[in-house]
Formats: sequence, C-alpha cells, structure tokens
Amino acid sequence: MSDKVSIITILHGDTEFIPIIHHNYTHFLKTQELELVIVDDGRDNIMDHFVDLPNCLYLHLSEEEILDFMGKIVDGYKEPNKSPLQYQQKLKTLPNGFLRDYGCGLSTHPTLFHMNSDCLYHPKAIDRKCRFMKRVGAECSYCDTMLCHNIYNKELYKTESPYKIYEGTLCHTRDFWKRRGFQWSDIEMEGKYFHYNNGN
Repeated sequence: MSDKVSIITILHGDTEFIPIIHHNYTHFLKTQELELVIVDDGRDNIMDHFVDLPNCLYLHLSEEEILDFMGKIVDGYKEPNKSPLQYQQKLKTLPNGFLRDYGCGLSTHPTLFHMNSDCLYHPKAIDRKCRFMKRVGAECSYCDTMLCHNIYNKELYKTESPYKIYEGTLCHTRDFWKRRGFQWSDIEMEGKYFHYNNGN
C-alpha cells in the first residue's frame, strides 16, 4: 500500500460545502502524501475557493463539455429506459459515476480515496483505511453504514446503504480502478457496479 493518496471529490457547483472540503483536507493525518482532485460540473467556475489548498487540482467542466459527454453517455446506454439520463442531460449535469471516473483519471497517486463534499471525516480516516488494506491485502475497502447528524434535533444516527456500499467511504488502488472503473451512466449508487465482481 502506497504512502501517496489521491482524494477524489465531485461537485455540482455546491459552494455551501467548500468549508467542509477545506476542513477535511487540511485536518487529515499527514502520514501519507496527499493530493486533492475536485471535478465540478456546476454552472460557475469556483476555482478561486481552492487556490490556497496545497496539491489541489480543480477541474471545472464547461457547459459544452457536459453536453458533449452526456450525448456520448446517453447514446452508449444499453438499457431501453434512458429517461433519467435524458433528464440529467436537460439539467446539464453529469452522472456521479462519470465524475468519479474522471477524477480517478486525473489523479496521480497509487491509492485513491473518495471524499464526499458534504461529509465530515475523522482525521485518521485515510490512514486507518490504508493500514487496514495493507494488513489484509485488499485492493478496495468501503463501509455499508455511515454515522449521520440531524442538524435540526442535533441527534446522531446510523444509516445503512441498500446497496451495501457508500461511495464516500471508498478507498482503492489505482490498479483496482483500472480493471473496470466507474459506470458512466450511474447517476447515484455508483459504488455498487464499481466493486461488484471486480476483485477482493
């Protein structure tokens, strides 16, 4: 397991989560060399919010690029019902599967960790995952349960994924990703296809 980790974050122009991204990235335990890769298909380029972060690559996809990619995704989709993708196309928003795959392709380190923009992570989250993967010889790790916080009544609760995998907990090697990658048409729950029958 490498000591170099790329953190992949996808955005749809969500500026309200920028402080959380900053907090997580700057507070992760520095036992690894980290880089942050942000892929954003929001309407506005918000690169100015990330210029002060070290080893950060922010990519904003233009409307023309989004429509071009969406056209290829819709045309290549094999299922008869294309309406969810066509709706995404009208919204000029790319599926999460495509954005995650794009982020993995832009990254440079041998280990990749997916950080959701709206989640707070323990400072040792990446370190623990890397140590676990090294100890058991795994190429990919993830969690099926997440601890959530209700901002209205200030309570903590657990939520379990119906597909047994939360994308915001994924950590994997570059080789694991290269074998198949994310399915570009997956609007959500993109971790299911990514992991299923793709290795240990």
